[in-house]
Amino acid sequence: MELLVVLSLIAVVLLFAIPSMQHLFLMNKTNVQVNQLVRLLNYSRNLAIIEEQSVVVCPIGELNDDCGKDWGKGINVFLQISNSKKILVKTLTSFTGAKLVWNRQANNIIFTETGLLSSQNGSFIYQLIENQTYIRHIILSSTGRVRVN
Repeated sequence: MELLVVLSLIAVVLLFAIPSMQHLFLMNKTNVQVNQLVRLLNYSRNLAIIEEQSVVVCPIGELNDDCGKDWGKGINVFLQISNSKKILVKTLTSFTGAKLVWNRQANNIIFTETGLLSSQNGSFIYQLIENQTYIRHIILSSTGRVRVN
């Protein structure tokens, strides 16, 4: 008899806990992927300053070692040696289950050797596909600094 009471209490607790666990899981997934992007942008800026070369950040292209159009497929970081030569330094794989959009017309971000952006500031909009409420804005200022809203 006591076993039935304990099992029914556990079932009631789980009934209320499972929806919150899903919320925690989705929030954690959002935070992990956004933090990966922030770390990549900070790494790119620091690389440009240390190497005293321009660094190009762009979406992965068809051949995985060039620039494409869809930021959600993943991101490449290139060290710009000259106008025609760049070296692939780092790749961030795709944002599974999420949409990532850069809100500027240029489909790449270039950090100059001083860490500043070569063009205007902008922001990424990150959104989980399965739940539209998990949205983050990753803002990139013209000084190359990153912050998340």
